[in-house]
Amino acid sequence: MIALDALLNALWWAIGVAFAAGSLLALWRMVMGPTIVDRMVASDTILTIIICVLGADMVARRHTDSLPLMLILGMTAFIASVAVARYVSRQDTSPDPAEAASLADDSSGEAVEALGDTGQGRVPDDTGAADQSTFSGGSGR
Repeated sequence: MIALDALLNALWWAIGVAFAAGSLLALWRMVMGPTIVDRMVASDTILTIIICVLGADMVARRHTDSLPLMLILGMTAFIASVAVARYVSRQDTSPDPAEAASLADDSSGEAVEALGDTGQGRVPDDTGAADQSTFSGGSGR
């Protein structure tokens, strides 16, 4: 029985070290992440680790007192992820005014081809379809 207790104790320590290492790596990504998406993924990771730690505590101590907190943390992580995804998807991707003016002045279409066909600069004609005459090739996305 003593050997089993020592094994379980070592297992709990190993789990704790793994959770701590994951939290530290996620915290480093949150601080150093160059984009808001990196920071959001890191905060989701930290919240997931906290939920896992609370679940492991519930298993180890045989209680369900932490269940409401786990549900609140999970809902917070979900709402934050959706909010950041909506923010990132609505960011302005149009070119700056100087670049737009240089594109308008260039009648040969070389500047448009140099920028690449991303599908964002298409202007609908009278029928509502995108004008394909100035764009060569491309995926049309």
